[in-house]
Amino acid sequence: MEFVFRGKGFCDALMNAAMFKAVEHGFDFGLLFCIPDIEKVYERSGWIKLPHSSILVIDESVNDGILPGKNIAMYFPLKLSTFPTRDIHLQGNDW
Repeated sequence: MEFVFRGKGFCDALMNAAMFKAVEHGFDFGLLFCIPDIEKVYERSGWIKLPHSSILVIDESVNDGILPGKNIAMYFPLKLSTFPTRDIHLQGNDW
């Protein structure tokens, strides 16, 4: 597969626009999940990898479970400069 749009700045522009809207709505920070292969794309736009926080989801058995380790959680500071250091429960899988 050829990535004809890679390196054109579209991701940066999209993330900047999304965070501008988040500021307009008064959000404290942005939160996203990615795989290690694209972590640098988000770092370039100012996203920060969360330290070892537990991200909780609802598993197939409808029990609390930990977000799979292949995912990286990142935040973007808006009103708050640091992300809370407690566990994060996504309250389901439709996030």
